[in-house]
Amino acid sequence: MEKKKKTILLFFIFSVGAFLLIKSGPASNISKNISATLSKYPLKLVDLSFLPARIFISSVTSLREVSFLRQENRNLKIRLMQLEEADRENKRFKDLLSFKANSNFNIVAARVISFDASNLRKSVVVDKGKKQGIRVGNPVITQDGIVGMVMRVNDFASQIILVNDPEFSMAAKIKRSDAIGVLSGSLGGGCRLRYLDLDEDIHVGDEVISIGQNSRFPSGIAVGKVTEISRENSGLTLFAIIKPKVRL
Repeated sequence: MEKKKKTILLFFIFSVGAFLLIKSGPASNISKNISATLSKYPLKLVDLSFLPARIFISSVTSLREVSFLRQENRNLKIRLMQLEEADRENKRFKDLLSFKANSNFNIVAARVISFDASNLRKSVVVDKGKKQGIRVGNPVITQDGIVGMVMRVNDFASQIILVNDPEFSMAAKIKRSDAIGVLSGSLGGGCRLRYLDLDEDIHVGDEVISIGQNSRFPSGIAVGKVTEISRENSGLTLFAIIKPKVRL
């Protein structure tokens, strides 16, 4: 505050001096030039006295702009994710329509509405039930492969036991060699193809498909791929670890 007073006072003294020089005598060119020159500096001093306030205001404005731009960036990222998910949903819907059109089965499209919250069971609930013709034991598949089987049903919803549930089982075979076994889920979240003969032709990477004979599932539907081969504890048969084709 003291500095500002000095600046204003200095400006007043310079102004009075310049005024006296201009008014005195016959207005010589020298006095005019001196007074005009001196009168410029107090204006600059007064102007500089407000510089910190201007810098502060500018900084606050910049921070607000940065905050606004960051929020806009977050909003755009969220919108992009929503658009990408909508695009994936449209692709899944088109694939499902194509699968349904090219299939000889009576297919009912359903949407997952809930999951089993426990770690003991692998199941989901879909939004179709008895009113849509769903029955216990119906196979559940996608265009990618086998998902599971209907285990409970009411009028408007059904519970599906997934292919990687320990209580799920079905006959399946190695596509390349026709080696047949029993497919079931495991506690680790994968599947096992069990009771394979010791001399069966099985390799890591082999595709596993449904058999179809005396089975609820149509033949030739993808189940997954072999990731590991081992002997049973009894040593009499082999089993293969299967990674499900459908992401569960």
